[in-house]
Amino acid sequence: MDALVAAKMEETQRAYAVVAQQLRDASQVAELFVMEDTQLELLAVETRTQLARVQEEVRREMQRALQEVDARRRAAVGNVTAWRETVEALRAATRAKRQALKEKQLEKEIEEEKEVEKKAQRELVLLQELERQREEEKQLEMKLKQEVEKVKEMERLREEEKKRQEMQQRWLQEEQQKMKLEKQKNRSKSPETGDAGDGTAGSAGKGEIHGAVKRLLDVYVSWERVVLDAGAAIYRQLVLPVVAILGFFVVLTVVIARYHAMKQARRNRRVLYSGYPKTYRSKTKQEAKGVPSESGDLRPRYRPAAPRRDPNDFIGN
Repeated sequence: MDALVAAKMEETQRAYAVVAQQLRDASQVAELFVMEDTQLELLAVETRTQLARVQEEVRREMQRALQEVDARRRAAVGNVTAWRETVEALRAATRAKRQALKEKQLEKEIEEEKEVEKKAQRELVLLQELERQREEEKQLEMKLKQEVEKVKEMERLREEEKKRQEMQQRWLQEEQQKMKLEKQKNRSKSPETGDAGDGTAGSAGKGEIHGAVKRLLDVYVSWERVVLDAGAAIYRQLVLPVVAILGFFVVLTVVIARYHAMKQARRNRRVLYSGYPKTYRSKTKQEAKGVPSESGDLRPRYRPAAPRRDPNDFIGN
């Protein structure tokens, strides 16, 4: 019995020891849970503190952004006002310049009309001058042709005169040969009768007459040849050079007149179609480029600040 009681007591002590160990373990677990609760409370407090700080920072940033937006809006309004004033001034300047340009264009058109009239008058005068020069050139050409025809006619007459003189020379030579033959025949015959003497005397008289005629013809031909040669020489030395010089100067005058007419026509065409001078045109182009259109938007290109998104919606709260 004592052993059983002792065994029971020992078993009970062991059970008490196990229960005590379990109680110690439970107390340790309870302490761990308490520590975890404390840590969770600290984490919650820290989270609340950080959240409050973040909310304050967000509020300050939003306030700063709103102030910046207001400042930019006021600056944009000022810029828009300044740009509107600038646009109005530019439009007024554009209207004034357009009016001045219209007046310049009217003056230019009037000047161009006057220049066209002057050009037409000059061209008419030039045409008349050219027609007169053409007529003079035609007359000179006709005169030159006439002179050339005269020279050809004189050459032809000289050739005919030479041929006629050669024919006369041949005829005289033939007559002389005939007279010589007759003299030889008369000499070969003996003078037996008085009639024969009379015939010889007659033949001698005929020979003297033929000799006188021959001499007269020779003198006439020589004088005619001298006169023709002198006339041809005078014509060659005086008339032909003068005609050639006059023709050369007339052709040179016509060429110079045509050159000046072409140059004047080119200058008039360049004046009529050139428009405004280059400096004036460049200024007008620059002004046209610099002046904006009345329908254009001249406001400054300010990009508005994008609103910051708040995922936690702290600003609304």
